[in-house]
Amino acid sequence: MAERLPDTRPVETVADSAPLSARLQYGTPFHAELLGRLVQRRQLSERHISTRYDDWNQVNDHINFFIDLTRNAKKADKTVDTSGKEMPFQRAIVIPAAYATLMVRLTTLMTIYSARDPMIQVEGRGPEDMNTAKVIEGVLAYDLQRMKSALVLYGAMQDAEKYGLGIVQDTWDVEPGWQTKRLPLLPGALGQMQQAVMRRLGIEPTSREWTTVKEGNIWRVVDPYMYWPDPRIPGQQIQEGEFIGHRTRRAYMYLYERSTVASGDDEGLYFNIEYLRQARTSRQTSRERGLPADRDLSAMDFRGTSDEKDRGVFDIDSFQIKLIPREWKLSSERRPEIWWFTMADDCCIIRAQRSPHDHGQFTYATLSPNYDAHTAFQQGNIENMDGLQRMINWLYNSHKENVQRVLNDSLIYCPEWIEEADLLNPGPARHLRITPAAKELIEQGRLSMSSLVQPLPIIDVTRQNLAEMDKLFELVQRMLGTNDPVSGQQTQDKRTLGEVERIIAASGRRMALTAQIYDLMAFQDLALRAIANRQQFTELEQYIKITGTLAQEQGVERMLVNRDNLQGNYDYVPISGIIPPDPSRFAEVWMQLMNAVAESPQLQQPDASGNVPNMHAMFKEVAHTLGARNVDQFFMQVAPVQPTVQPDGAVQQAVQAGNMIPANQADIGANGHVQGAGIQGPMVAVNGQVS
Repeated sequence: MAERLPDTRPVETVADSAPLSARLQYGTPFHAELLGRLVQRRQLSERHISTRYDDWNQVNDHINFFIDLTRNAKKADKTVDTSGKEMPFQRAIVIPAAYATLMVRLTTLMTIYSARDPMIQVEGRGPEDMNTAKVIEGVLAYDLQRMKSALVLYGAMQDAEKYGLGIVQDTWDVEPGWQTKRLPLLPGALGQMQQAVMRRLGIEPTSREWTTVKEGNIWRVVDPYMYWPDPRIPGQQIQEGEFIGHRTRRAYMYLYERSTVASGDDEGLYFNIEYLRQARTSRQTSRERGLPADRDLSAMDFRGTSDEKDRGVFDIDSFQIKLIPREWKLSSERRPEIWWFTMADDCCIIRAQRSPHDHGQFTYATLSPNYDAHTAFQQGNIENMDGLQRMINWLYNSHKENVQRVLNDSLIYCPEWIEEADLLNPGPARHLRITPAAKELIEQGRLSMSSLVQPLPIIDVTRQNLAEMDKLFELVQRMLGTNDPVSGQQTQDKRTLGEVERIIAASGRRMALTAQIYDLMAFQDLALRAIANRQQFTELEQYIKITGTLAQEQGVERMLVNRDNLQGNYDYVPISGIIPPDPSRFAEVWMQLMNAVAESPQLQQPDASGNVPNMHAMFKEVAHTLGARNVDQFFMQVAPVQPTVQPDGAVQQAVQAGNMIPANQADIGANGHVQGAGIQGPMVAVNGQVS
C-alpha cells in the first residue's frame, strides 16, 4: 500500500470550537460569508429553472381553462408573433382536452399504486429477516397513513405530467408539543389519601411536559417553481450534484417551536430566530420574471397598521450541500459530507448542521414521464400537447364565431324604404314598417315586398371544424395512451368486447411503463430511505397492525414495536407494474379449482408425495381474496370420525356372501382401490388384516 502523503492544500482553519449556532450569529462576518455562498447557489439554480416558467404558466392556463386575449400568437418554434393575437375573439372557450387527458392518466396511475395494501411492501434478504420485514412493513404503513401518502403521490405525479418535473422531499419528522402526564398514585385507599395530601399541599395531580408527540417519515411535494437543483448535471442524477434545495413558506411559530430557544438547549433545529423580524423588514419585493403571483410572499404582509403580535411568514430556502467542512470552516473534517442549511428571506441563516441521515444521500427524488438521461429538464405530457390544445381551442372558437355571425343577420336594405329602427332594435315579435315612399312604389307596382330587404348569402366555412377537433384529440389520445374505453367513453365505431379489452390492456401497459419509470426514478429510493430512517431514528414505542404468517405466529393483530424490532436487511418490493387483476378474478380461479377437485375423484387421491388437496384451505383462500376476514372463527373443532369395526362373525358372513375379501387376495390397483369393486370406502384393519 502506498504511503499516504500529508494534505498540504491551503485551507482556512476553523476559527474556534464554539457552537456553530454561536459562530453563525446574525451580523457576524462568518454569517455573511456563508450566506453569500447559499444565495449564489440559489441564484444559479433559479436562473436556469426560471426559463421554464413561461411554458409552465401556459400549461396551467390549459388546466385552469384560461385564455389571455392579449397574448400574441405563438409560432411553432416557440417564438412570439407580435403582429397577431393568439385568439382574436372577445369571448373564447378552452376545450378541456388537456384537463381530461391529465385526469385519465392520473386516475390510471393512482389505481396502479393503490393496488397494493400496504403500498410499500418489504421482504427480508435472508430467511431470518422475513418476519422482521413484516414488522417494518407495518411501521411504514403507519408512516404512509400519517403523511397521507396518496395525496403526496397524486401531487408529485400531477406536477410530473404537467411540467415534466415532480419533486418529493423525504425526511424524518419529529413533532413537538405539550403532553399531559398524571403522577403515579398508590392503589386503593392509599391513593385517595395521597390525592388528599397533594390537594392540601397544592400539588397538581397532572403535569404538562414539552416533548415529542409524534415521529416518523414524512414526504412533501416540492413546488417546481421553488425547486433549486444543481443545473450543471442531468435532472435525474441529483445524487451526483453538489447541492439541491427548495423554497417553502413557513410561519414564525412553526420555526419557533422547533428552535433552540423553545427547546431550551442545543437540540432545536433553528437558531437566530430572534432576528427574523429584522429579516422581514428587508424582504425582497421582486422575483424573477414569470413567477406566478401567488408565489410572491411580499403580498402576504399586513397593510396599513400592522398587528404587532403577528410574527409573519417567511420565504425559507433549504439547501443540502456536499462539501468539505474544513474548507467551509464548519469543522476540521477533510472528507466530503452533506450539510443542511436553511436561510430566511435571503438574509438570515437559521440552520446549519451535518446531515443527520446515515444513508448519506440527498433527501429528494424527482419524477419525469419522459425520461432523458442527458438533459437537466424534460417536458411534461400536458406541455407536449400544448400546440394541439391551442389548435383545438382555435377551431372551436372559430366555429362559434361563425355561428354567431349566422345568427346575427347580415341584411341589405334601403333606409328610405324600411323604418331602420325596427331592423336595429327587433323585438320578440318582429314587425318591420315600410316608409311612405316604399308604400307609394309598391302601390305603383314599381317595387315588390320581397325586394325590400335581402340577406347576404353566408357560407359556413367552419362546418368541418368539429370533425378536425376530433382528429386532433385522437392524436392526443394516441400520444398519451388515453383512448375512449380507458376514459369511460363509448368508442365512435362499433367494437366487440374482445377488441375493447385488448385496447384497454394496451393502454394499461403504457400506463404501467410510466408507473415503472416513476418507481425506478423516485419511489424505490424513497422507500429504501424510509426504511433506513426508521432503523436509525425510531425512539417512541408504538402499536402497529401486522398480517400474514407473522400475525398467525404471534396470535395477535397488533404488536408493540421499538427500534430493536426494526433492525435487519430488507428489500423493497416494487409497487409498479401491470395493473393487477381485480381480486374477484382471483376468487373465480380458486372456485373453479375447487369445483375441479370436487368433480374429479382422481384429484382427491394422494399424489406421489402422499399429499391430498385441502379443500378447507382453498375455501379460506377464496374468502380472503374476496375480502372476508377472521374466517377461522367460523370453523368449529369436532371429534375426528372413527372407523366402524364390525364383529368377526359379521365379517365372515360378508366374505361368504362375496361382499368382502381378504386384502391379500384383492386385485388392488395403483390408486389403492380394489379393481371392479365400485364405490369403496376406507379400508379397515380387522384381525390384523386390512379389508
